[in-house]
Amino acid sequence: IPFTSILRAAAILLEHDEGMRHTALGLIKRAAACMQAFPGHTKLQTAAASVLHVLTCGAGHIALEEAGAKLSKSMAFVPLCQAMRDLPCQGDLQRLCCGVLFNVAKFSNEHKTSGVKAGAIPA
Repeated sequence: IPFTSILRAAAILLEHDEGMRHTALGLIKRAAACMQAFPGHTKLQTAAASVLHVLTCGAGHIALEEAGAKLSKSMAFVPLCQAMRDLPCQGDLQRLCCGVLFNVAKFSNEHKTSGVKAGAIPA
């Protein structure tokens, strides 16, 4: 799947250049869409989760809260949680998805509620 290579490259680029992260918030919706379109594909799920993780973490990220709000409002929690359920033995994927959920949920109660609705946290 060519999407996997593109997502990996985006994650690597964003990880090494924190100044670019705020310009790449449009990738949130696209990475979530890839996760929904290709359930069960370990490499693609991991690459997309990696992009979401990079966009929601980092001390030098100037649009961190905006990234969290965008992820929460776009319901990107749903494919993250589905990937965790579909691929429970993939440690890297589990770690990345948990990191995204943690990074976004810490900003507001509204984001925590979105996580509960997506099935990330039992009600």
